[in-house]
Amino acid sequence: MSRIVPLAVLGVILIVGCKKNTKDTPPDSAPPPSTQTPSPSPSGGGSGGIVPAGGVGVAVNPSAALGGGGGGGGVMSVLKAGRRAKAQSELNQLALFIEQLRDPFGKMPTKEEIMADLQRSAPTIFMAIQEGSYILTGTKDPSGLWAYEVDADKHDGLAVIGGRAVRATTDEVNKYLGMK
Repeated sequence: MSRIVPLAVLGVILIVGCKKNTKDTPPDSAPPPSTQTPSPSPSGGGSGGIVPAGGVGVAVNPSAALGGGGGGGGVMSVLKAGRRAKAQSELNQLALFIEQLRDPFGKMPTKEEIMADLQRSAPTIFMAIQEGSYILTGTKDPSGLWAYEVDADKHDGLAVIGGRAVRATTDEVNKYLGMK
């Protein structure tokens, strides 16, 4: 296992190449390289993954060398997918919770009843509604829009429609809200 890391670093160096970047090479009359810092490229991605390391050898910037320099696009997409999965789970729980509060004749609970029970039984979802992450509609229609993600009326998002958490377009959400 201890041999894999140095081999991986060597592989990255070989793949990226050891091209000297003239922007990072100080002129002959400049102070030693250990006192200079490489200037990042305008895109924020560094200098292709290889930067001077105090006059001795080179240091590999792994994010730039592996193609992830600057924006962190892969990390951001993973975080976004995690937030989406969490929201989907919480809205599914909310749908089940509201379904349990319905009376035997199908009458929907009021927003106040839902919030009071959520505060006792599901404080995480209660806080998400309090903070504005989700919006309860207070609908009386069992097949209507029960709740939705904040801004789902402006951007596609998640909504609880008829007791199920689903991905909904803005048109669908606005139709239930009576905006279209």
